Amino acid sequence: MLLAAPTEAALRQYQAPLASSDWVMSKSTPLACQLEHAIPRFGTAKFHGEAGTQNDINMTMDAFRQPRATGFAQLVAVPPAYKPGLEPAHLATLKVLEGFDPSLNPKLSWSVLTELEQGNNPTFYYRDGYRKGGEVSVALNSANFRSGYADFVECVGGLLPFGFDDVALTVLNYRSNSDRLELESQRRLRRVAEYVVNDPAIVKINIDAYSDSYGGRWLNLELSKKRANAIREFLIEQGVDDDKLVSSGYGERRHISSNETPLGRQKNRRVVMRLTRDASLDDYAEQELQAEQSAGVVQAAATQTAAPQ
Repeated sequence: MLLAAPTEAALRQYQAPLASSDWVMSKSTPLACQLEHAIPRFGTAKFHGEAGTQNDINMTMDAFRQPRATGFAQLVAVPPAYKPGLEPAHLATLKVLEGFDPSLNPKLSWSVLTELEQGNNPTFYYRDGYRKGGEVSVALNSANFRSGYADFVECVGGLLPFGFDDVALTVLNYRSNSDRLELESQRRLRRVAEYVVNDPAIVKINIDAYSDSYGGRWLNLELSKKRANAIREFLIEQGVDDDKLVSSGYGERRHISSNETPLGRQKNRRVVMRLTRDASLDDYAEQELQAEQSAGVVQAAATQTAAPQ
């Protein structure tokens, strides 16, 4: 049920005009996807997906002014004017918190995108507390939606299945008396490399190698250095910047298990990789993406102008 069935005259309505409705990809990388829709005088609706979330996305309303009252919002799929006779469909009742932007869970976020794809205009009805009554409606305009949506779905489908938290601390184990990694550790190492080359905010990668106590101390120290250097060289081959890598070999120091058993020695034969990330560089990466997108638009326009008639 809508908010006490307010009349249109009583509502403060926010919706992008048909002619200027736009859906823009503001992030498109293997780590993050974001589709944005500007709503004049209100703010921006954002659909966001991240690596390592199994294609879960979230929608948020980045409003110029957060609600000044706590209450409930009704989310309704409103048919466009060119579909006369169709009734609005109630999608959900949402909690609205004073001082917080409205947001949707992954399931409801995908439902909103589906309604937009079908040409409907998902609309939020609630009281924001800025005036007596204070009823507002905030609508997402489905005009010009499909192109941006296609790009968003493609981006989400290409997100890495792991995120920073999955690779921030990685332990690799070696076969006995060898600089060859175990098969599972090889998979972990490839995963770290793939993440790092896609995240410009990674500023340092520590590579610390250790050995068990089987053999002489000097030989084990040299073996650990060799193992650390092998990891370093592999990462460089995969495209990781050499300046970000700090590798060290510690030999038999810092055992984490007993060397009296094969299992204990296997645990001690390890490399510990630690990633350091500077989140402030995320904004820089977004600016680079926007510059690339703008350059692409200019180049496409120039190509069209130069094309023979």
